[in-house]
Amino acid sequence: MTAATRDAAGQLADVELRERGRWAFRNVGEPVEVYAAIRQGARSAAGLPIDPVCRMAVEPWHSAGRLTHQGVEYCFCSLGCAGAFAQHPARYTANDR
Repeated sequence: MTAATRDAAGQLADVELRERGRWAFRNVGEPVEVYAAIRQGARSAAGLPIDPVCRMAVEPWHSAGRLTHQGVEYCFCSLGCAGAFAQHPARYTANDR
């Protein structure tokens, strides 16, 4: 989405907007700043992502990794949790719907 769309959308629950850089589009004179809307998995009371495998709150910038399943991004405390999730995601996302 563009910055204008981001601004019009306002704050969205469970969605993080990430910059994707400036993109050139046909019939648009200048490159446009573009954002991706990323749905987030469960969050702790403090707003930190919850690892869907071990249910531990994870600091996103210090997580062992992130995976996206059915359009939702999940953060993991360890590669073991990420691997377990990757093998059987439905086991850990049944309560997210």
